Amino acid sequence: MKVGISTLQSLLGENVCEIKFQRRKPKAGQGRNRRMLCTNSPKILSSNEGQRVLGYTAPKGGTSFNPLAKNLIVVWDILQRGFRAISMDSCELISTLNEKEFWPYYNEKITKMTSNEVKNFSNV
Repeated sequence: MKVGISTLQSLLGENVCEIKFQRRKPKAGQGRNRRMLCTNSPKILSSNEGQRVLGYTAPKGGTSFNPLAKNLIVVWDILQRGFRAISMDSCELISTLNEKEFWPYYNEKITKMTSNEVKNFSNV
């Protein structure tokens, strides 16, 4: 389902979202679209698990540009373990997991993924 910037920002503040969007800059050998598990939830990211398991570290400064002016949202990419700017031009919300749903899902599914499975998940 296509999702707007304000709706996604609100969902990301408390949940983990699985989204799909079109790459702004296509990469050779990778799909035109990118799928991602992401969040901006301070409760998830700043928790002991968020720091230890997801590798989250608080940003030391802001971006050098205005993401909203370019129709972008900056999110924590759970599988790539870093901040990413995603284009809202064609963003689709696939699913949403709250904190209580996310950690069992992460432990049962994500931790068992091989690097090839992560690559296939991300490149659609």
